[in-house]
Amino acid sequence: MGAWGPDTFENDDANDWASELVDRSDLSLVSETLMRVLDEPGYVEVTDASQALAACEIVARCLGRPGAADAYTATVDEWVARIQPCTDHGLREMALRAIDRVRSKDSELAELWEEADPAAWERCVKDLRRRLTRD
Repeated sequence: MGAWGPDTFENDDANDWASELVDRSDLSLVSETLMRVLDEPGYVEVTDASQALAACEIVARCLGRPGAADAYTATVDEWVARIQPCTDHGLREMALRAIDRVRSKDSELAELWEEADPAAWERCVKDLRRRLTRD
């Protein structure tokens, strides 16, 4: 059975992406994932959107602003602790833009959540955005 919930890592696409991340020793996958969503001129597919939110979550964790820890986040939390990657203002700005793109009307993920439980998903995404903007 697959994972499906409103938190960033409560879906299979984000967890598959995290499995790829832990094989890296830098933030290159994070940057590539954010750019894939930001460079998409049309409709953002659910996989790209879910993975972009996961990349945003990594940026927040690198800034010392993690969300709730659970079984789904254990892999990325261990990676961040082991690698201790540094992020910059540019990557944070990319993450904020990616969140806005994923929440837009041209996002399959936003569309799916609109049909399911939009309030729960919006709460999670807004919390992620807040953690990225907090100084």
